[in-house]
Amino acid sequence: MQANSYMTKKILYNKELKSIITQNLNGPCPLLAIANLLILQDKMFLHTDYSCIFTDQLVSMILECLLDLQANKIQDENWNYRLNEAMSLIHKYEQGMDVNVKFDKVDSFEFTADCEIFEVLDIKLLHGWLPETYEETKALGNFTYNQAIDYILSKTDDRGRTIREFFDKNASQLTEKGLQTLKTYMQNDQLAVLFRNNHFSTIKKHNDEVFILATDVAFTETEEIVWEWLNEVNGNNPYCTSDFIPLNMYASSMGFGGNLGVSGINDKIAYNDQILDTNNQEKVEFKNQNEVKVPKSIETDQKVVPVENVLTGNLGSLNNLEEEKKVENGSVEVKKAKEKDEVEKSKKNKKCKKCSCTVY
Repeated sequence: MQANSYMTKKILYNKELKSIITQNLNGPCPLLAIANLLILQDKMFLHTDYSCIFTDQLVSMILECLLDLQANKIQDENWNYRLNEAMSLIHKYEQGMDVNVKFDKVDSFEFTADCEIFEVLDIKLLHGWLPETYEETKALGNFTYNQAIDYILSKTDDRGRTIREFFDKNASQLTEKGLQTLKTYMQNDQLAVLFRNNHFSTIKKHNDEVFILATDVAFTETEEIVWEWLNEVNGNNPYCTSDFIPLNMYASSMGFGGNLGVSGINDKIAYNDQILDTNNQEKVEFKNQNEVKVPKSIETDQKVVPVENVLTGNLGSLNNLEEEKKVENGSVEVKKAKEKDEVEKSKKNKKCKKCSCTVY
């Protein structure tokens, strides 16, 4: 597989078979999040026979969507300028995207040319990085992220300390208040793009809950995993089926005792009058005759996870292992000079947690 190609995955969405694009280490997550949202909206089509897609093909398909907008709508001169601006920048998104969060609302970002594509395609770009206390709200005020960083680098007063503590406490770029506000802001069945952990993801609100489209390349062959239920800020978010059923509940309903038939060395699966030894078999036959590959483990860009943990939703966050790393590395306290240097680097060159693209 070439570095600029991305594996596709077949999923059921609204009872229709669709192919979405998965995320690998080098994947341009802003483009992938936009493309997958357009696929779910039926504005972009990826043939289910294709096993991968190249970056050039991906860019061309998004450009075609933009051109369709231009052809099908009567727009004023200003709109056409914005459309041309978005089209001219689309190749840049292969490397990253310029976004600057504002902390007053979940849809609040400093306007940059890079954000134009969301406006033109009528896609909501959201975040959940909201202050929770009066002190945090007052300290952050109308600051953007970059302005807040500039302030704590130049000031050592109470306001600067409050802002620094807010960033340290909410390194995942999502707060409980932010999550609850996302749930109330979005309409049921609405799709959007979520900015979190310096990463862009396709999300959907379903039955008053927010779900992230599971696009990690590790899940390409695991058809049951389609969504991640965003129900905790830093906790274990369970993976769900295409019908938004948590995997442990789905496994129990299918007769696998809560773990989809994947367990210890001596475990065996009894299902549909067949017994399969999990040590020697890598496929489980379901009544619908669809074969589901069951790997022994899933290797992500951060760690190898036993598949039984994945299928029971007991995986922890694949997107953010910051807290584990802090425990392993001992104290999080660093000298002031070193901390200042690291914060400055973070401001200038923020790396996506899931892929190698840069969020400026």
